[in-house]
Amino acid sequence: MEQPTSAGGAIDGFRKRPARSPNDGSSTLPLSKPSNLLRPPSPVLETAQQLARRLVDRERNAGDGNVTTATAAALAGERLCLTLSRWIGGDGCHALFTRARAQAQAEHRPLDALYLRVRGEPYIEGVAESIKEYGDAPTAVAIEATLVGTIELLGRLIGVEMATNLIEPTSPEFAQTSASPKKRRAQA
Repeated sequence: MEQPTSAGGAIDGFRKRPARSPNDGSSTLPLSKPSNLLRPPSPVLETAQQLARRLVDRERNAGDGNVTTATAAALAGERLCLTLSRWIGGDGCHALFTRARAQAQAEHRPLDALYLRVRGEPYIEGVAESIKEYGDAPTAVAIEATLVGTIELLGRLIGVEMATNLIEPTSPEFAQTSASPKKRRAQA
């Protein structure tokens, strides 16, 4: 029985690529469908999701009660940027955020209205406009996806344990200098 093929000669649902045979380079083997849909989340991704959620929750709890979830997520992003900038520099931090935003943008339309400002305050700009256009919850989810992506990229580069230690140090000095970005601006 002959299998249905597409116009390009590939078996439906599969792509073909040349086999790596030293004798005959003309044969083809079917490639399986993308396996990332079936894989469980990696430990790096799970840790990144947990860290991002804690950062957003921390900003929301530190707020004055009128802080929206999207605003709390943006403040968490600003805090994460400030923290990472101390260790990997402003350009390195911005590169991680930019890459994470680009990866999340296809699934999160509110990111279209948000901009990352290198060495600017606020770092994530356009939050109010995004909330107005897309709503608070979708904007918060989009920003949090960017935070997760940033943390995941960092974890893949330097290891999840070290990334966690950079983001959430347990030293007493961190507790003293970790006032929320909004409060730091008010104190200045």
